[in-house]
This record gives sequence, structure tokens and C-alpha cells, in this order.
Amino acid sequence: MMAVHFATLARYNRWANALLYATCEEAGEEVWRSEVGAFYGSVLATLNHLLVMDRLWLGRVAGRDYGFRKLDEIVHDDLAALTGAREEFDEAIVAAVDALTDADFATEVEYVITGGGTAREPRWLLLANLFNHQTHHRGQITDMLTRAGHETPSLDLIAFWRAVGGQGAVGSMAELR
Repeated sequence: MMAVHFATLARYNRWANALLYATCEEAGEEVWRSEVGAFYGSVLATLNHLLVMDRLWLGRVAGRDYGFRKLDEIVHDDLAALTGAREEFDEAIVAAVDALTDADFATEVEYVITGGGTAREPRWLLLANLFNHQTHHRGQITDMLTRAGHETPSLDLIAFWRAVGGQGAVGSMAELR
């Protein structure tokens, strides 16, 4: 059941990011570039942080280097280019999650901690952190957009489920495709 749970989260994550990026595009460059005193400063910087951290966490899950370098790295200074990179990486997340079995989720992964040293935790926890981190910062971004006077869509998991026509419990990952 873990595989189905995380397959759902991967697809939800892709859906929520697409809605959020579309909202940012509608808000306009002045809004997403504005320094508003958020932890990463602006909507654009926060979106970049999310991509960087997804690369870090998925890299840990998959045992691969996706190019993480620093928490506030600006991968793309242009929303259109960042949108393309986000879409591409969301597909990589879905593919990586789909390749895992329930047994894979329980496997412990050893990795280097950003500040130095190592940690060893179950793969499911690393993925849960990736998706939780996304939700945390998407909430900050919707707040920034709302404060700038722009309506934001509901990004709740249940809104995704209803949007894709969910019917009770998912029986297999194939039903999510």
C-alpha cells in the first residue's frame, strides 16, 4: 500500500505545482520577482528553493546526484524556464516513485547531511519529507500571492483527488496513471 500512497502523492505534487506555477504566471513578473520578506525573499526564489530541495531529496532516495549545491541556489531566473525545469523534475519524481516497491520504501538509505555528517533513514521518510517540504513552501507562496492581491487555487490533496475523479481507495498505481 505504501507504493500506492506515494504514487498518489507524486501525482498530487505534480498537479499542485502546475496550478501554482500557472497562478504565478497570471500574477505577473512584478509579483513573482518582488522581495516580500519571505524566508527566501520572493516567490521566484522560493520556487527555485523547492526545485533545488526536491533534487536533493530525490537524489538521496534514488542514490543519484541531481545537482544540488546550496539551499538558495537560483536554478533559473526566469519563470518560464523554471516552469519547464519543474515540469521535467515532477515527471522524474513520478517515475522514481513508480519504480519503487513496497519493500523498497522500507529500505534504509544512508546519505550525507547538508551541514556535514551522515544520516540513515527509511526511504519512505525521505519521500514523505520531500512532499511535506513542498506543501510547506507552496503554502508560503500562496500567502505571498494572496497578499499581492491574487486569488490562488485550493491545493489540498482532496481537491486533487476530486479533480482527477478519485473513487474511494486506489487499488493500484496503474489506476493513477
